[in-house]
Amino acid sequence: MLRHHTMAVTMRITKLPGLMEVPCRAPLFNLLALFAVLISSSVAAHDPGLSQVDLQLQQNKVTAHLTFSKTDIASLIELDSDMDGAVSDAELDQATPALKQWLQQAFQLSVADKDLTGKHINIQQDDSNALHFRLHYPINQGEQLVLRSPMLDTLPLGHRQFVKVRVEDAIVNTRILSARTSLMTLDIPKNRGWALLLEFIGEGIWHIWIGYDHILFLFTLLLPAVLLKSNQQEQTIKHLLWHTGKVVTAFTVAHSLTLALSIFDIISLPGQWVESLIALSVIIAACNNIFNWLNRELWLMAFLFGLIHGLGFASVLTELGLQDNQLLALLGFNAGVEIGQLAIILVCLPLLSAVKSEQYYRPLILRNGSWVIVAMASVWLVERITDSSLHQLFI
Repeated sequence: MLRHHTMAVTMRITKLPGLMEVPCRAPLFNLLALFAVLISSSVAAHDPGLSQVDLQLQQNKVTAHLTFSKTDIASLIELDSDMDGAVSDAELDQATPALKQWLQQAFQLSVADKDLTGKHINIQQDDSNALHFRLHYPINQGEQLVLRSPMLDTLPLGHRQFVKVRVEDAIVNTRILSARTSLMTLDIPKNRGWALLLEFIGEGIWHIWIGYDHILFLFTLLLPAVLLKSNQQEQTIKHLLWHTGKVVTAFTVAHSLTLALSIFDIISLPGQWVESLIALSVIIAACNNIFNWLNRELWLMAFLFGLIHGLGFASVLTELGLQDNQLLALLGFNAGVEIGQLAIILVCLPLLSAVKSEQYYRPLILRNGSWVIVAMASVWLVERITDSSLHQLFI
């Protein structure tokens, strides 16, 4: 009798998609099974997702790089207007005003209870279904920064945001934020003063020592400089220092000028053009040694081409990162370049002066040496124009 009663209340759930036929021996069990299936289907259909924030802290600026899934953003802002399953560049441009407005509300930084306004917002997409937002916030050094992500409660339930905080290139803090915990507090690094200055002096020295094209240009100008005389008289130490000093000073003034103008975004040239022109400057300086286009006006060539070399220094300085303290870093780097340059001159000048009176100096060192320099710089020029190494051009 009991067996028949149990069989009578047995039910089979067969109409739910993806659910196997399960015998249940009580109505309550059936309801629980149905609820579990619906919950699992909901979770599968709505991945909670993960976004990322990469903060670079500097003394006068915070740079924020945020990465979101297009799927998450599309639930809030229309991206794929033609419904073809892909977001084109034109569609992204169309959605950009709405994305910028949303971002200002979705991601907030504040100092002393005062909200900061993001500047220069850049939005890009990639092939991995991600949208990248990059923006800058001006701040004052030594302050406490509060980060909020109030948009987390508008994204699918369970969404997490991974925050990574850097000072210079070192990661100093990481945090996982969620709708429940969407705030974190950070300290802005203080001014490092002399330490920063010394650091960039070292970078300037190192760069000029590994900048073979800069060294070769300077060396090419020194080759004829040790031969220049005053009023057809035998060159003295005083005359040597005078002529060499004019060349070096002209080069220094020129590259310091364009280095500063480039760092402060007053002038700018594509990097490939700058590197190619630097190689060309070495070729022209070496040809001048062979054909004697300029004699006592070497300083003029040093100044004109020094303007191009300064743009090359600027590209290196930009890669090092100047947001910490632009002026201090610029002064330190430029001072380092001059120190490194002076060290090279102090080594080369005595050696060239020691052999300048030998009869083989002009034909062997000045002329033939300059032809070797022309060949080397020509290889650099071809490689930089074609953006490839020379041996690859013949493969």
